[in-house]
Formats: sequence, structure tokens, C-alpha cells
Amino acid sequence: MRCQARLWIEAARAYLLHLVGCTLFANKSATYVHVVHLDAFCDLGQSGGYAWGVAALVHMYDQLDEASRTTTRQIAGYLTLLQCWIYEHFPSVHQCVTDDTYQETSPRASRWLTSKAHMKGITGAPYKARCDALTVTDVSWLPYTEHRGVRAFELISSFQGQLRWGPMVVTARPERVVRQFGYIQSIPPPPVSARLSHDDIDDRWMHFVEHVLPVGELCLMPGQVSTDYMEWFFRISHPLMIPTQAGDQPRYAPAADPEEYIQPPSPQDDYDGYEAIAQRLEHVLNLRMVIAGTELYDIMQDCLTIARGGASADGSVRARQRRRTEH
Repeated sequence: MRCQARLWIEAARAYLLHLVGCTLFANKSATYVHVVHLDAFCDLGQSGGYAWGVAALVHMYDQLDEASRTTTRQIAGYLTLLQCWIYEHFPSVHQCVTDDTYQETSPRASRWLTSKAHMKGITGAPYKARCDALTVTDVSWLPYTEHRGVRAFELISSFQGQLRWGPMVVTARPERVVRQFGYIQSIPPPPVSARLSHDDIDDRWMHFVEHVLPVGELCLMPGQVSTDYMEWFFRISHPLMIPTQAGDQPRYAPAADPEEYIQPPSPQDDYDGYEAIAQRLEHVLNLRMVIAGTELYDIMQDCLTIARGGASADGSVRARQRRRTEH
């Protein structure tokens, strides 16, 4: 009997690992599940005590961070949860309008790259138009109000700091979305780059009351923001998304995080010199400090092409054989 009970426990662990691997912690392999999740099923009696919602959030944040990089072409994670979030916040999408209010309060999707989608017969233009048509009135800023009667708002939902699931660590910044909590959105403070140990992260989570978001003023209308928030938002976000127009005021991109920059090795020969230049150009373009479609952007792209292939005497670019590198 004891042997049979052990087999049932092992079967339960395998099933739970399969379940979370297909939902909460889905990856891009389609057939594999990371064994790190087995730690949560060592004691099945305690498995139900884990904050699985937070664990799913950690995994989703990590996947969204990777998906936002220019070199990434796919996204993993609990995408059903992401779709539900989108449907709750954007219940309706209208066609574009051309009044001045729309010009100043709508998002932009001009940074989307749809070349791969075009190859499959799916054009990105309709999706761009629908995203660009969203206005403040199209967004549900308090999507969970009707559900508060079923499940009350918990203070731990406003925890700010680092969250951890196994070796995976992400930063939660609810101060950027206080409108969802029913408060007026103000300018969030700069991100804190301090790296905490796993023990410190766990300790802060266990004493979350000391690390919750300070409340502000209640919204009198959905989506209300402070008077200086929109000016800050356009100054920080829109220079990276909207090409400048004639008569626009100067807009400055945020400074790059020096901790994220890796100094390339010094050039040692002709090829290394070209490669070092190409790496620097790629780094600047990936930071999106230069707007696509501008003359400076086109010049940098041409320089990157020349650095990758070299230039012949007549000005044409010839292909250069690149060395294989191990990663």
C-alpha cells in the first residue's frame, strides 16, 4: 500500500508540473517544462499555500521583458491571462479621429514591425490604426470594480518592490498604474536599481505592509491624472514612438542605464574595428534614441551596413565573411 501511495504522489507531482507548464509557466519549447518548478511540489501538503498568482505575474513580467527586445520574435507565458487583461482594459476600439484632443492623448503603434506578419498574409496596418484610435474614454481604468463585491481589494496588491519565483526576479511598480486602484495618476519616481539578495526579497514580501504603495488622491473621474503627468508622459515615452513633425517642441529621450551597457573589446585588426563600430551602432539603435524615418536614423543604418560588409571603391557594399563566435 505504501508503494502504491508513493506512485500516486509521484503521478500527482508529474500532473501538476504538466499543468503549470501548460498554463502559468508556459515557455517557447512547446514540449518541455523547467524542473525548477518541482520545488513547489516537494511537499504537496504545502503546495496550495504558495502565492501562485504572484508566481504567474513574475513569469509574465519576465517574458514581457524579453518580448520587448528587438531581437525577440516570439512571446511565452500565460497568454490567456494576458488576453483577459487586455479585454478587461480595452473593451472597445473605435476608428481613428482627427481632432486635436486625439492628437495629444492617444498611443502610437508606429514602432511595430510587421514584415514577418506580411509574409503570412496578415497586415499590421489595421491593428496599428485601432491602437492609435484609443482615447481615454475607450480604456476601462477600473476593470475590477464590479468584482470587488466577490473578492475585496487586498492591501498586498499594492506591494512595490521585487518579486521572486525560484531564481527569477522581477520588479513590480504599481505606482505607474495607480488609476487601477482608483487614485489620481501622478509622476512615478525613478526606478531603483538596487539588487537585493533572495533572502531580502523574501523578507520584504513577508513584511509587505512596510513596502506598499502610498495612497494619493481619489479619482473624481476614471483615468484622472495630475496636471504635470501628461507633460512628463509625452516627454519620456513619445520621443521613442512618434516621428517629429514640423513645429514640434524638442523632446528628449531618457538617459540609458550605464549598468546595462557592456563595453565591447577594443579593435585589434581591420575586422575587429568594423565589428566594434557595428556593435556601437546597434546599441544606439536598440536604445531607440534615434527615431526611425529620420535622416539621422537612415545615416546610422547605412553606417551599420558598411561596417558589417565594408565599402568598395565605387561606393557599393560588399559582403564580408563574419567569424563564428560561441555564445
